[in-house]
Amino acid sequence: MFRWTVSGNGCTDQDEVQVSENSFYTSAGFNQEVCDTTVTLQAQDPSPGWGIWSFSGPGVTIVTPTSNTTVVNGLQDNSPHTFRWTVYKNGCSAWDEVIITNNLVHAHAGGDQFVCHSEATLSAENPIAGTGVWTITAGAGTVTDPTYYGSTVTGLVKGTNTLTWTVTNLTCTDADNVVITNNVVTATAGADQAVCQDYTNLSGDQPQNGGYGIWTTAGGPGVVQTPSAFNSLVTNLQRGVNTFRWTVYENGCDNGGDLVQIINNDFDAYAGEDQTLPPLTTSTYFEAELPADGTGQWSILSGSGNIADLTSPTSYVDNMPTGVNRFTWTVTKTNGCSSSDDVAITVANFIPDAGADQIVCTDTAKLNARSEIGASSQTWSIVSGGGVFDDIHDPKTIVRGINQGTNVYRWTVSFVGYSAYDDVLITNDSIFVDAGDDAVLCERTHQMNAQHMEGANEVWTVVGLGGGTIVDNTLWNTVVNDLEPGDNYFEWFVDNGNCQSRDTVMIRYNLPPIARFETDPTTFCAPDTVTITNTSDYYPGLTEPDEFRWRVEDNYVGTTYDVNDDITHVFTNTGSTDSVYTIYLVAIDYETQCTDTFQSTVTAYAVPDVEFQIGGSHERRIPNAIFTFENRSDTNLDSYLWDFGWNNENRYDTEFVGSFDFRYDEPGTFVITLTGTSSGQCDGVYRDTVVVLPPCPFSYDDGSLIAQGCQDLLVEFDDRVYYADSVLWRFYDINDQNYTDTFTRENNPVFVYDEPGVYHPTIIAWNDACGTQSNPYYSRTDTVIVYPRPVVDFDVSPRLVMLPDQQISCYNYSDYGSRYYWDFGDGSTLDTNPELAEENPMHLYSSPGLYDITLNVWSDHDCFESKTIHDAVIVQDSGMIVFPTAFTPNPNGPNGGVYPCGDKYIVDNDNLNDVFYPKAYGVVDYQLEIYNRWGEKIFTSNDICIGWDGYVDGVLAPQDVYVWKVSVIYKNGRPDKKYGSVTLLR
Repeated sequence: MFRWTVSGNGCTDQDEVQVSENSFYTSAGFNQEVCDTTVTLQAQDPSPGWGIWSFSGPGVTIVTPTSNTTVVNGLQDNSPHTFRWTVYKNGCSAWDEVIITNNLVHAHAGGDQFVCHSEATLSAENPIAGTGVWTITAGAGTVTDPTYYGSTVTGLVKGTNTLTWTVTNLTCTDADNVVITNNVVTATAGADQAVCQDYTNLSGDQPQNGGYGIWTTAGGPGVVQTPSAFNSLVTNLQRGVNTFRWTVYENGCDNGGDLVQIINNDFDAYAGEDQTLPPLTTSTYFEAELPADGTGQWSILSGSGNIADLTSPTSYVDNMPTGVNRFTWTVTKTNGCSSSDDVAITVANFIPDAGADQIVCTDTAKLNARSEIGASSQTWSIVSGGGVFDDIHDPKTIVRGINQGTNVYRWTVSFVGYSAYDDVLITNDSIFVDAGDDAVLCERTHQMNAQHMEGANEVWTVVGLGGGTIVDNTLWNTVVNDLEPGDNYFEWFVDNGNCQSRDTVMIRYNLPPIARFETDPTTFCAPDTVTITNTSDYYPGLTEPDEFRWRVEDNYVGTTYDVNDDITHVFTNTGSTDSVYTIYLVAIDYETQCTDTFQSTVTAYAVPDVEFQIGGSHERRIPNAIFTFENRSDTNLDSYLWDFGWNNENRYDTEFVGSFDFRYDEPGTFVITLTGTSSGQCDGVYRDTVVVLPPCPFSYDDGSLIAQGCQDLLVEFDDRVYYADSVLWRFYDINDQNYTDTFTRENNPVFVYDEPGVYHPTIIAWNDACGTQSNPYYSRTDTVIVYPRPVVDFDVSPRLVMLPDQQISCYNYSDYGSRYYWDFGDGSTLDTNPELAEENPMHLYSSPGLYDITLNVWSDHDCFESKTIHDAVIVQDSGMIVFPTAFTPNPNGPNGGVYPCGDKYIVDNDNLNDVFYPKAYGVVDYQLEIYNRWGEKIFTSNDICIGWDGYVDGVLAPQDVYVWKVSVIYKNGRPDKKYGSVTLLR
């Protein structure tokens, strides 16, 4: 208690103030290490004040922040978490922190595996914290490094093997299993074989467990008939070693392919070359071969004969009949394999006779061969030429359809497989001459084209109707003149000494049509269109032509089909002299296929020589776009017309003018045309082009203040430059010579200034003819002023107030503000400025709650910024007190009612329910009384930090229901009385 005394002018006054020292300590409980994401915090009870838990970090949820024994969820694995317990009591606060570490680990053994051998590589996750170890829980195997998450394991049994990956972190463990299935396959291809032929059956192990197998060739050309069959037939075995691979697939694995060898001991016996004996010879020697490790045996396959030694490869054989006699030589080797070969010995005792050669003049002749007695077959055949035999087995048969010239026929006689032949020549000397193809002509002269026979007598004669003059009647290709209109017949006769022949040819002479035309005009200035009028005609008795084909010089220009159809054609002349063109017309008569050609000429006058030259450059820039035109055309033309290609500007001269100037006032590309007209009214045209460039870039502005505003100012720039092909904007701050060189090539760009200051953006401009980026033709510097936004900062004290009369004070630490607007979160606001005392206002709340406070600030340039402190003030009633409905005294003896209350006592947290005590705050005066069921007062306490421990006079009270009564005065002076009951449990 302090007294303030003021004396003056003989008077004295006093006032007293009471200052309470209410500081205290609190406990957030003991640090813990857990193996779970959930834990229950155990802080000291804040009564008679209140407390609140806080935590800074992601994912954690405090279920009841105001409970000292709240549950916390979402603890991160292998991470310490610091929780702060803040207690508010008697206008003061205190806090303590507790560290909860979640050592929870998660074991991940990796995905199950299927392997094809007894070894595998494990793939567990490397634990973030702690250590791991592998163990075999089913099957078998040896882990190379049991503590390595990616260790190899060997010795796996066929089938299922289970391994467990156990991770231990301090007191926390977790385990996960991985199953490795060993599907190893052990099938074989069977035993090797030796055979005497090029085929056999394989004998691999039959696949099991739903598997399948495939035979492949590993050596030799052998062909497996059914590759998927374990006992497949194999053919085409080469002599010697043949190798095959049997690959069996079961459960995704294979045996790697097992090999089997098939040895083919097959061989070829050799009986010697076939023999044909000279006529009338019936004996000879065999020429067989006998291997050193074999024995041989002769036998008769067909025919007959006497074999002197059946086991000798070169035995003598005789007494063989006419024809083919076949013998078999069989060789057997010591390996048990045998082979046979045949030899044929042909005996011939006759000479065939096909008869005498013949010359005939027709295509038919009778043959005269000799028949052989005892022959098995006698047959005629054609060697060359052609023909058809009446009976190929008759030696005297007739042959028909004999080819012209020499034909060779063969008479073949066979005896028991042996044959011989004789040939006869039949010459067909008949002739069939050809007088040539008939012809239809449109002229009176024709050259013949008869068939010519060297050495024969040949002659032409006129026969039948018509006629003509034969120039040489013995010449096969003679010329015939003076043909008569219509059909004319001529005969060609040939005699070769043995045979004669004649043929007739018809030559038809048709009268042609008459082609004619006229042109209009026949002379003209090029280019011009000429009309060509068809005036064609025809001979009496004929019809008018059916088709008209037109050509100018060598160029086809069209076809018409009526004599009344005219055509037109455009003629040009690009030279300096007149051009004469020839026009051709071909008239065609479809009925006679005759034509007639007519030609005529037209003249295209030359185009005048017109040309001009532009003095100096063809490219000028405004305002100096003045060009000098020099006329280099013919000087004797009738007129000269200039078209300047701009603004309908023209110039017309009837006399030759050598040169003159012309000015352009607008940019662009302009085509100048000069037309010169000659005395024949023919025009010549010449063109050239000039380019008029626009002015260099310029602007009507010399730089100005283009924008001003608050921080984060968005400025839309305007180039305001004319005739610029390229611009470059630079935005930089020259405050204190700090340059931020941000630039863009965009036209009329947009830029945001996020810092206050005075900026001087610059634009440079150029075009193709005026300047470059490094040396621009035009530049301008503008000004942008950016005002700072207010810096808003404030604080509030105290953060906990009691109803109804405790105020808060707000402390404004903002900068650049000229107007302040406070929002206290309860619907109350206050508008202030720096000249008013309310810049740091006070506020009184009327209702309990948790309130946000917001400060809005405007600067002199009306720039705005705002800040909100969330949960800035906790407003509570003047006080409260509540009691539990049951408690369980410590049966080991009384403790005097001690319980965690502020920092005065330290008790065992395991016995917090041993004492009956209230949860309260804001209490300054306190009296507790407890009565038994007979109304006897058994306990009294005037200290809120001393509760009832369940003992009366040192003896534990019986289990029963007891009545309590409490009288309190809260900090704001308000009294309160409460009644209730509590159950004592034993």
